[in-house]
Amino acid sequence: MAFNRKSSQIVFACIGILVSCYAYYVETTKEIDTSYVALCDINPSVSCSKVFTSKWGRGLGLLENIVGRHHVLNQPNSVFGIIYYIICIISEMTTSLMAVKLVVAASILSFASCLWLAYILFFVLNDICVVCISMYVVNTTLLIGSIVRYSRVMAHQKHKEK
Repeated sequence: MAFNRKSSQIVFACIGILVSCYAYYVETTKEIDTSYVALCDINPSVSCSKVFTSKWGRGLGLLENIVGRHHVLNQPNSVFGIIYYIICIISEMTTSLMAVKLVVAASILSFASCLWLAYILFFVLNDICVVCISMYVVNTTLLIGSIVRYSRVMAHQKHKEK
């Protein structure tokens, strides 16, 4: 099997799931054991657990203000990431135009979330989070892949109409 756009989307989504699961593990472990030091905690200014346990580590730092701190929707950002990556994988397994549109919309939302969280990371928390940055790369790649797929599907549909 050739390594094409579809398989690269699935690979990047799987990487996203793995990285998000690690982020979830770090966050939940740090909440239980404050002495826990994650592998991604390199020094005080390069610390993923500092980011994950901040107010921006859940619900993008926004949902708490809307639904409350302990509301079921105010989940760690990694949970939203896992849901997004599963949507990406499922979308790649169908030819539905609706699924293609859904994953483009989800990718745009994910990318906007990355921009927001990158701003928070660098300018508010003054931190470098290697896990976060790797997710930004994964999400940007998935956005580009979803736009390419959408363009191809639309071109194919126009060709069929002729």
